[in-house]
Amino acid sequence: KLKTGLIAAEGKPTLTNHVIGDPSVPEQEWAEREGMVAFAGYPLVIDDHVIGVMAMFSRNELSESTLQAMALVADQIALGIQRKRAEQALLASEEKFRYVFETAGVSIFEEDWSDIHDLFHRLRAEGVTDLRAYFETHPHVVTDAIPLVKILDVNDYTLQLFKAPSKAVLLGSLDRVFVPETTEVFKEELIAVWEGRDIYRDHARARTLSDQDLAVFFTLVVPKREPDWKRVMVTLTDVTVLSQAEGALRENEERLRSFSSRLEQLVEERTAELMQSQDRLRALATEV
Repeated sequence: KLKTGLIAAEGKPTLTNHVIGDPSVPEQEWAEREGMVAFAGYPLVIDDHVIGVMAMFSRNELSESTLQAMALVADQIALGIQRKRAEQALLASEEKFRYVFETAGVSIFEEDWSDIHDLFHRLRAEGVTDLRAYFETHPHVVTDAIPLVKILDVNDYTLQLFKAPSKAVLLGSLDRVFVPETTEVFKEELIAVWEGRDIYRDHARARTLSDQDLAVFFTLVVPKREPDWKRVMVTLTDVTVLSQAEGALRENEERLRSFSSRLEQLVEERTAELMQSQDRLRALATEV
């Protein structure tokens, strides 16, 4: 193995003042041409794991103090490499998230629930344990909580769904897309978060910015850790067409039931008339 490979494999520093002719030292031709005499290498270690090797050549002989000097900076260099890798991984992860966020075929809201977290903290400090019971006697708290949820970002599909010309129009408070019926669903949403469930799903009504009614099926990932309250994800699936079809089906079923009931009534009336006519005919036949 080459010197750097040995250092990485064994996790130990090395120093030699006999570079030329040492088969484990790379770039022999270059080292001889440049008059290199010595080589020193030091492992870069994070959590007992070698992440790299710091190496140097010298035209003069090196002493053990060289390795001591390298040891002084090795940890900082290793931490710098680890930090850079973490930054690159975070950037790649964020880019992947943004791609999924923007191209998903459902509406996605990124919301800040920090003020809801503070509200819950105050209510618990006041001794509230049953949020549902509390809302029954304090219904205004639900409506007051609606503007506490801040919309931080939405994807392109959301703009299409809510007929919004730009993200800036939608960002801000949830009440821009709420309808009166949505308040009850929002109450159940708050209770789910209060109780610490993992995910909450439900059907809800909403409205576009052009005041068109929407029927949506939404999913909320309940925040668990402190930072999660600043970035709560909610997805909405448009089920307006399905809801309208179900409504039309119910109307048709109601008309069918009404028609069937009327038909039964007509049959009964006609049967009664026929029976009366039959009775009159019998009476006439008796007289004759």
